[in-house]
Amino acid sequence: MIVMFFYESSLAESRMHMALRCEAGLITEKCTSYSEDGTVLSPDTVWNGDITTSGVTPAKRVIGNGEVRMVSRGLLSGLGLREVKGDLRAVDPVKLLRIRQTVHPLEASGDD
Repeated sequence: MIVMFFYESSLAESRMHMALRCEAGLITEKCTSYSEDGTVLSPDTVWNGDITTSGVTPAKRVIGNGEVRMVSRGLLSGLGLREVKGDLRAVDPVKLLRIRQTVHPLEASGDD
């Protein structure tokens, strides 16, 4: 049971990471994720936990939260829950560079 619990935890972390990458791709409009059969993946189809975003474009933070539960019986009755968390940045480098050039035009062009 313990091995199955850790396997399920690892699988949940992998699914959450895939969902965060899908969400980041949607935010930046630069990447699309596909399943093995060629259908487009959305964060909701990959991960059943929470996904939130914070920050402003072109650099947003994507945060995932969820939990994995184990069947609690006998000696394992106190070990039944593990929280799964992760985050990444969704950055559009072209927009970020344009903002930098607008804010600091002389530094960006190399002129003194």
